[in-house]
Amino acid sequence: MKQSKYWIIKTFFVIILLAFIYPVFVYFFFKTPQYSLWIHNVIAKKENSAKSIHQPKIILLGGSATLFGLRAKDIQETLSIPTINMGLHAGLGLKYMLYRAQTQDFLHPKDVLIFIPEYGILFEEQITQTNTFYFLTYDRKYFNQLPLKDKIQSIYMIKPRDIIQSFKEQLTFKGKEHPPSKGYNSSTLNQNGDETINTGSKEKKISTECISFPENIDLFKKNILLLTNMRLFCQKNNIDFYISYPNLLFLEKYNLEDYYSENFLKVHKALKQANLKIIGYPKDFFYEMKYFYDTRYHLNQRGVTIRTMEFINKLKETNIPVLDSSGPKI
Repeated sequence: MKQSKYWIIKTFFVIILLAFIYPVFVYFFFKTPQYSLWIHNVIAKKENSAKSIHQPKIILLGGSATLFGLRAKDIQETLSIPTINMGLHAGLGLKYMLYRAQTQDFLHPKDVLIFIPEYGILFEEQITQTNTFYFLTYDRKYFNQLPLKDKIQSIYMIKPRDIIQSFKEQLTFKGKEHPPSKGYNSSTLNQNGDETINTGSKEKKISTECISFPENIDLFKKNILLLTNMRLFCQKNNIDFYISYPNLLFLEKYNLEDYYSENFLKVHKALKQANLKIIGYPKDFFYEMKYFYDTRYHLNQRGVTIRTMEFINKLKETNIPVLDSSGPKI
């Protein structure tokens, strides 16, 4: 009996010790320089382009639905106002995207910021595998200022197999992104930050599942509050802030089933009740399969052309400020 009790106590202390050692080990040694490099380079390239513009401009901020969904170059040429596609990776989360918009000095008075989040990042937690890997590799400053709860959640999201992959990456990393033939690459962006590699369609890779809506309404409200705070930041700094909806694969259920039409309407009403200026409605940006590239959010070049033309018309209807003179080469 005494021996059994001894082993129970010993096991308990070993578990406690490991629970302490594991997060410390992850914090100091976990990095994914290859996995996160594309995101890092895309952020740097787009923010530097935005900072180089010294007159009012349009910033299209969002996840990869924006990156693969709009052509800032066409908007700039049509409206004669400098425009940057700041579409990044939805896995970075709504909170981090808005944080960078507020802290990285690429927004200036009289700019127009249009935030186009995927539905998922409106509804979900702000801690993801993608942003955890990125923060621990390329933005420790941001990770260090996270609340303790978020730090713990982030670190325990990392599994032993992730640590093994991390060490493999660190040992073999040569400081270069994967070539475009093996994955996304920042070299395929044009000067306005638009993606150019998305030609044709990879239909077999595209999910035909309907998007899901939040069961946790409190979390949705919390994310709406982040948008409200961004609106107040922009108001204080004389920046025109709008929100719009992402391009999305059209599915019959969105029209036929009340569940979807009602939830899309609820999202729109919630944003409107937060006093956010909104461009369009969710259904305005549904497109057929033939216009998609490799996910239900990623348009191909044909789709981008159509979507951009329609978006420009929406901008005109919304009276987005437009300069008379042509925008500079970016």
